[in-house]
Amino acid sequence: EQVMNEIEDHVPALRRHAYRLTGSTDLAQDLVQDTLLKAISKKDQFEEGTSLKAWLHRILFNTFISGKRREKTRGPQVDWDDLGDVYGHGSNQMARLQLRDAD
Repeated sequence: EQVMNEIEDHVPALRRHAYRLTGSTDLAQDLVQDTLLKAISKKDQFEEGTSLKAWLHRILFNTFISGKRREKTRGPQVDWDDLGDVYGHGSNQMARLQLRDAD
């Protein structure tokens, strides 16, 4: 549990690092969230006596690189809510389409 408390202390620095990598507040927040999920799920792999900061930033960077590789092979992911806004329909349009399809 000590590792969990210490992880929280590093979140602001992770956000800054993620923003420098992505250039976007939203993408940076997603990257930090993915990083924290990975770190929490693999906290038993953290070696006591080593730098938690370095471990977390390595997870963040590796997650970023993996996402870039995935994007390169699959293309960028589409946020359907944003796509609705492009056409002036907003996210309610997607909800209406889902309801229509359910009928």
